[in-house]
Amino acid sequence: MKSGYSGAEKQALNVMISSNDDKIDALIVQTINNAIGTRFDVSFHFSNNSIEIESRFSSIKIDLFVLAPNNIIFPDDNMPYENRFGQVKELVTRMKSIRKIPIIVLSTIESERELLSVGASEFIQMPFDPDMLMSSIRSYY
Repeated sequence: MKSGYSGAEKQALNVMISSNDDKIDALIVQTINNAIGTRFDVSFHFSNNSIEIESRFSSIKIDLFVLAPNNIIFPDDNMPYENRFGQVKELVTRMKSIRKIPIIVLSTIESERELLSVGASEFIQMPFDPDMLMSSIRSYY
């Protein structure tokens, strides 16, 4: 028996991150690992393409979705903000209907707090405090 081996396997946890910013992605990954990485075997999945996000939700058991909505790419990416925000709301609604999981929204745009009304679990203003995100994640896991 190896020293320090507890004998218990860690539970798998799949996290989808959609930010389209490598620095933010790295900070989110570090924060999640610090929050729950010792208790879970965390796998990270990254996408900012709306079609790919929906496909992954259908094919992988996503357990947590961290979303920066202003960075999602839609098939018609030249649409005005109002239409784009409508698309984000529809995406969050569909994701919540596929799987009842925590959806944490990170945004610089205060009006995107409205995503809470269509299924998002948390809204955190960006730039975000990693401790706030860590606390939020720990409240679910």
